[in-house]
Amino acid sequence: MMDAFASLLSQEKTPVDRLFFALGLDHVHCFAAWEYARAAGNPAFAVDKCTSDIGNTGISEFKPNLRNSETETTLKELVVYWRAELASMGLKDYSEEVAVLRRIKSMTERIRVQNEWR
Repeated sequence: MMDAFASLLSQEKTPVDRLFFALGLDHVHCFAAWEYARAAGNPAFAVDKCTSDIGNTGISEFKPNLRNSETETTLKELVVYWRAELASMGLKDYSEEVAVLRRIKSMTERIRVQNEWR
């Protein structure tokens, strides 16, 4: 999962790149917690460890960079999608989680384009 995440990261440090990093890092962290919990036979461990603090901070830091209503709408879609995926984290396998990371990356790139084009 970390390899998939690393392959999607940009070397740039723009606000959109930091947003993807925060959301993706939270996603990878929760996936690792669920995998450990499955191996240990203790699903409650994953629920305790799967938080969205990093992602929520990334969202809060990105909001001042919004330049138009389309970008705000897309950010809201992204946040709803990301939170829904975190909520259903323990129900999927590795390949599905990689697809989620790709979708989050796609949505953050959509935000980048909408934010740059006025």
